[in-house]
Amino acid sequence: MKKMLSITVLLLVILLLSSCAKEKNFMYFEIHEDVASVEIIHVITQWDFEYEVIYELKENEVEGFLEKLAKISFISALFGDPGTIDDEICIKITYNSGDFDVVTSKLIVKYDANRLEIGWDELIMDRSNVEKLYELIDEYGD
Repeated sequence: MKKMLSITVLLLVILLLSSCAKEKNFMYFEIHEDVASVEIIHVITQWDFEYEVIYELKENEVEGFLEKLAKISFISALFGDPGTIDDEICIKITYNSGDFDVVTSKLIVKYDANRLEIGWDELIMDRSNVEKLYELIDEYGD
């Protein structure tokens, strides 16, 4: 009985340690050759993916932008309701395949080339990283 309890506790500890969220960074700079364009956009509605372009980065600005984005840390939330990106200023990263990601301080929403939502990651960012993200958006969005 004691051995069974010890094994159960050990398995529980292993499970808890393996499922802990870890801090990550945006890794877009590693795939910069696959990025076709980057835009700062205002999403009007997520459901029809209606948006307006505030600023499209020039080709010579994209790599520097992605390097700055890679310095922003976040944690992918394991659970929770992602909410929406309605009426948000966002970063739209389009890949050579036509698929694209829309990045906010709370979500990364993934779309296919037909503008259909194919996935999302809910993000947890501390205040300083949220400020860095919005400073980056403001730097290129004004």
